[in-house]
Amino acid sequence: MKRALLVLVAVLFTACGLPPERSTVTVQGLTVTVGNPGPGPLTGDPTRKGDGVALRIRGVDLTPTGDAARWCQAVNAVRWGCVLPEIPEGSALQATFTGGPGARIGSADLAGYRAARGSLPVLRFWPPLVP
Repeated sequence: MKRALLVLVAVLFTACGLPPERSTVTVQGLTVTVGNPGPGPLTGDPTRKGDGVALRIRGVDLTPTGDAARWCQAVNAVRWGCVLPEIPEGSALQATFTGGPGARIGSADLAGYRAARGSLPVLRFWPPLVP
């Protein structure tokens, strides 16, 4: 139901003539990559001082490594909540995990803001809602 509502919101934004969002969330193995081609940086909520880009990851047998160890905290046995720093235009950040033989990432979603578009909320999902 929640995903259907988000798809409806995306369709309405498109119908209103807003340019499409170009940021990406991709998963390869145990690495989640957030890409930001622009315009402008991806940030957290501009009304909350120190807020970052929110990345939620659902998976099995995951342990964050490298930068992800600083950014991510376990929510429960299968969910991680990560607060990423601002992602400048033209760059990408990676949250990398390790795990045992059965480790896998099942889904990831991103929530942030793009000030260059009037503080428009940015939502991204992997796997994508629409192919």
